[in-house]
Amino acid sequence: MKRCHYPTLAILAGLLLPAPDRPAIGTPPAQTAAAEILFVSHQESGREIWRISPEGSGLTRLTRTPGAGSQDRTDYRYASDPGWSPDRTQIAFSSKRGAADETSGIWIMNANGSRLRQLNRKRYLGDPAWSPDGEWIAYTWFPHGQMMESDLWLLRSDGSEDRRLTELEGEESEPDWSPDGTQIIFDFCLYDERRIMVLDVAGGEIRPFPVPDADRYRDGEPRWSPDGTRVLLTSDRDGREVGRNLYVVNRDGSGLTQLTRFTGSHVSCFEPTWSPDGTMVAFRANPEAEVGSDALRRFEIFVLDLATGDMRRLTDNQVLDESPCWR
Repeated sequence: MKRCHYPTLAILAGLLLPAPDRPAIGTPPAQTAAAEILFVSHQESGREIWRISPEGSGLTRLTRTPGAGSQDRTDYRYASDPGWSPDRTQIAFSSKRGAADETSGIWIMNANGSRLRQLNRKRYLGDPAWSPDGEWIAYTWFPHGQMMESDLWLLRSDGSEDRRLTELEGEESEPDWSPDGTQIIFDFCLYDERRIMVLDVAGGEIRPFPVPDADRYRDGEPRWSPDGTRVLLTSDRDGREVGRNLYVVNRDGSGLTQLTRFTGSHVSCFEPTWSPDGTMVAFRANPEAEVGSDALRRFEIFVLDLATGDMRRLTDNQVLDESPCWR
């Protein structure tokens, strides 16, 4: 798991981006599709996007990337990081499909996998996240192909504009829009520590998210709740050196609550995603992980009921399943 160091709060306080780069966010469109979960599976066919119901039925493969699954280990074509549009009629994702070099791009397709369109092409990008009105897609770009150095960018969902959103020293990644479109919460890393930050979309101010004892732990992968009152995150707050559990906290930093209680030294959960009604959470985990075993790299998708605490395995593919997206 990456370790990062955040700059002093004095550096971050009042940090603004130029006003012309601030997008206007409109009214979110109504949702028109069932609340299915997107995820990426590393099966024999390569790293591709699939769709499944919260009950585990209706498993459907959505992408078939040309060249993916090749025995040529230098061929890294793939489809990854799927994200639903606000009305659930389209899916944004990152892919190297059709690329003979290291360039990748943000693509969109219909909910059934049809009508693929490429919006941009750059080296090493990912984490596409739709704005609530469907007009913009925030994403992460690693301009030099190196971890620890990335920025957030904004791309119009028709591909007509592509511009920088942040320019801090270090790594900004995992953007997630607040339901009203006024803020983007994201991971920030520099050196050996990690912190959650919040960007004001209209004014450009960046500030630390007020989770307690942030300087003592490695919190990350923040996700706004559908009503904007809470934030999901993963953290090492249980004291394990490698493993991570899932937590939820109010938007003002109060009420921090641990949701999962994995205890194995290398067992972790990552990439939490809310159900559209905010009552459940999906994530990936490796509960059978042991040092030196294949299970260390084998993750499955799980669903957690927040009211009852019941957790169930959604996939059992015995491979790496990752990047769940529910809303």
